[in-house]
Amino acid sequence: MMEKVTVKVPVKARDNHGHEYDVIVFRGGMSAGKSRNPETGKLEYTENREWVLRIDGTPGSWYMKTLLERPVTRSSSMALDVGQGWTCLNFSEVLQAAVKTICTATV
Repeated sequence: MMEKVTVKVPVKARDNHGHEYDVIVFRGGMSAGKSRNPETGKLEYTENREWVLRIDGTPGSWYMKTLLERPVTRSSSMALDVGQGWTCLNFSEVLQAAVKTICTATV
């Protein structure tokens, strides 16, 4: 199993209510997703090899690959909870810092 790597991003996420949150990126360990083992037919947790961006204290968590493939997420803000109107106001800054953090962590 891949060892879990967690790195704090040096930029805080700011929401539309005036609060700041720590941002981390991580990969490795076991993911919350399950897949069916073809040999046993049982559901099992899968290993997480993708980098994930998480804004602590919020429901905001995304695979970095998905964020970087979709230009709409490169805007300055990103919804944390659409139903509650909760938004990260400096998302592009957070995303740029997360990319730099990952590049530094993997060198």
